[in-house]
Amino acid sequence: MLSVFCALRAADSPLLEGAEFRAAVSLGNLAGKALGRVKHPTLKRPDKNGVERAVFVPDNEPAGDGDFAIIPVPAAVHELVLLGDGDSEPLFTRLALERAGKRFSRAYPWLTIGLHMAAPGFDFNDMWRARQKEVA
Repeated sequence: MLSVFCALRAADSPLLEGAEFRAAVSLGNLAGKALGRVKHPTLKRPDKNGVERAVFVPDNEPAGDGDFAIIPVPAAVHELVLLGDGDSEPLFTRLALERAGKRFSRAYPWLTIGLHMAAPGFDFNDMWRARQKEVA
């Protein structure tokens, strides 16, 4: 998050006007529990007999977890942008962030919610540091 803030500040971006940055600590905290699972299109793991089996990952539908805490969003906030690192498993991460977006949408129906992913194989800090080397 700090790297995104630094990049926006370095670009003198108008997006910083009134912006807040909050961390969920973990993707699981942000996304909450999934309603179901989907088969990963490429990942496979051997079962106990060594036979390759499809891997299932949590889907993008939130479970009815009304008691699962969500980050508070004040009524004055109209847009929420979820940031996803590109250095973790892409499908798992995207589905979790989509699930988080749906949770926020249900809890705060007035919000416009966006999702931005770092470049594949990188997190936002990697991207910021690479940019700093380019301009140095």
